[in-house]
Amino acid sequence: MMKPLLFILDEGQVLASQHDFSAKMLTLRHHGIHLLANFQNISTAPIEMLGNADVLVSFQCVDSRDRTAFAKAAKLSTPRQVEELATLKTGECVCFLPRCGRGWGQPFRANVPRLDIRTVSDAEVAEMSRQVVEGLEWEPLDEDIVVADGDRGEPGACFGGMAGSQVKSRFGQDAEKFLRDVLNQAHEFSALTARFERSGVRSASRQGQIIRYLTGEGYIKLWSLAVGMRGRPWKLAEPTQKALDEFGVAWKKGRGALPTRAATEFLFRKMSKLPGWQCQKEGILRVGEDEKQVDVLCRDLENKVVAIEIAGSAGHEIHNALHCLRSDEIRKHVVVAVDKKTLEAVRKKFADMPLLVEDSRIEALPLNVALGDWIP
Repeated sequence: MMKPLLFILDEGQVLASQHDFSAKMLTLRHHGIHLLANFQNISTAPIEMLGNADVLVSFQCVDSRDRTAFAKAAKLSTPRQVEELATLKTGECVCFLPRCGRGWGQPFRANVPRLDIRTVSDAEVAEMSRQVVEGLEWEPLDEDIVVADGDRGEPGACFGGMAGSQVKSRFGQDAEKFLRDVLNQAHEFSALTARFERSGVRSASRQGQIIRYLTGEGYIKLWSLAVGMRGRPWKLAEPTQKALDEFGVAWKKGRGALPTRAATEFLFRKMSKLPGWQCQKEGILRVGEDEKQVDVLCRDLENKVVAIEIAGSAGHEIHNALHCLRSDEIRKHVVVAVDKKTLEAVRKKFADMPLLVEDSRIEALPLNVALGDWIP
């Protein structure tokens, strides 16, 4: 059996500036080679490294860009938490262990332990490490939730009030924590599993009770989105108007239903990682004197346009395709369906249009395929 290797990188921002560093990093990970890197400025760390990290640690962050980058990666939830990163003293840090099984689903403050490992064996190091972890007095950071400003992605106003206490008193603290997470637009596209992890609810039975209670009382609506190659569903929760009104929360609404918005976000993230590609959500395609808004507008290495539309109604997708294909810049017009029924309807409508059948630039496919190995 191959033994995993750990590489420790000092001044990680230097290596991260290399071309294709993110792709190389992911390739190493698939071969059992792991990286531990420090960055003088976390805002320069590749998104792939932050998104796949098992441990995130921040010492004092003076630069506001670094505080914002760490806050997003480590799920800091209030402006006060973000600003406190600038006040950490020597030996203090903020940690986030997204995949730790000890129940640390939230960021926490800790003092940095000092270990002298130069003269001890591997077994002694393991025991010393265990003692350090067992001795940590874990205390989550303040759990006040904020609603992100949709225009800038910056923290908005905190919320609380009577609705939270009513939910708590009628069904317990777990339900209130979960509902607060759903009401945080910064977590709009989170799966139920991630929401329960942040809420600290690990019992499947308890999770089911919370879902049934909040849906039955009309606080949330559930959606299912097939994102895996085998159609593995991504369970989404959306607050109802009742929840928004009772908590005094305002969301910046996006285009379409939650599954459409989530699919747009997931495809944008994927396409943005292609080396040399430029991508925009709700980008503007110019067709002569007209303009057409496209869900995800990409330009490839040759500056040709790949337009990706998330299928709503089949009839509307015909209009979109006919409009976009008038552009000489279009290399590919892709229609991505969030479910099989919509995909079948789109393909049937397209088959009835000879102009679209004969155009090789048209492609229609399901979301789980588009999020897989597919490249337009």
